[in-house]
Amino acid sequence: MYYFIIEPEKTNYFFNFIISVISVFVGAYSAYWFNLKQQSKNDKNKKDEREKEQKDFETLKFNYVISVSHSNIEKLKVFLKILTNRLQKLEKKEDEIFSNIPFSFTKLEIKELHFTANNQPS
Repeated sequence: MYYFIIEPEKTNYFFNFIISVISVFVGAYSAYWFNLKQQSKNDKNKKDEREKEQKDFETLKFNYVISVSHSNIEKLKVFLKILTNRLQKLEKKEDEIFSNIPFSFTKLEIKELHFTANNQPS
């Protein structure tokens, strides 16, 4: 067996320089890797938090867009009055909100509704 014994008086300065450079690169790479891992973990937490906030916002959002022809404006006003009265009573079931409306719309598409001060859609 061969043993390499390095005595401090006889060491080569170039060999010490190479070892120190390698150790600096290994330390820098490990610090970079740890920082990258922490950053990806923080990004994932922020993304999960944003998705939770978005879901909470979507459950609270209750807007409708009603597209009707010009001839149904009076029916639309009555419908909006009925709808606003029923939306104010949140203890009622969701099925009861649109039941028992005294007339029906053909091709009624409800997506989003914006109210102004006059309770008319914007």
